[in-house]
Amino acid sequence: MDKYYYLIASLPLLKFMEPPGIARQDFIAQTEKWLCTEDFMVLNEADINNFLHHSKDTPLLSRWKDFEYSTRTELASYRRAKRQDTEYKIRKDLSNIIQESSNPLEIETKLSRLKWDLLEEQEIGHFFDLDFLIIYYLKLQILERLTNFNKEKGKQNLEVYSWVEL
Repeated sequence: MDKYYYLIASLPLLKFMEPPGIARQDFIAQTEKWLCTEDFMVLNEADINNFLHHSKDTPLLSRWKDFEYSTRTELASYRRAKRQDTEYKIRKDLSNIIQESSNPLEIETKLSRLKWDLLEEQEIGHFFDLDFLIIYYLKLQILERLTNFNKEKGKQNLEVYSWVEL
C-alpha cells in the first residue's frame, strides 16, 4: 500500500464539533492528485451513508460499514418496537445516548460522537496510508453533516411531519 506523506501532512486537523478547515470537494480534489487510481476509487466511495460492502474495501472500511449497518439496524428495530409499543433491548451504548438526550439534535450529535470515537480508535497504526485517508474522509463527512443542522429548519420539519402518520 502506498504511503501518502505529503498529502496527509498538508491536511488540516479535524476536531469534533468544529468546522473543518477543508471542504469535502477540496479534499477529494487533493486526493485525486496524489493517490493511485485504485486507492482513489476506494476513498471516493467511502461514505458515511453507504454501509454496503464492496470487494475493494479495505478491512478498516469493512469494519466501519459493519458498525454503521449494525447501529442503523439496532436503532430502526428500537424505533419500530417503540412505535408498536413492544419491548426491545437495545445495545447499551445506544441506550445510554437515547436515555441521556433530551431532543433529536442531541441524539444525533451523540451518535456522531460515537462514530467519531470509533474512527479515532481505528486511526491507531495508520499514519500515512489509505486507511488514514478513509478515516479522515469519514470524519470530514461527519463534521459536514453536523454543521448543516439548522435549528429553525428542524423545528419546521418537526411541525410538518408531526401531522404525518408514519
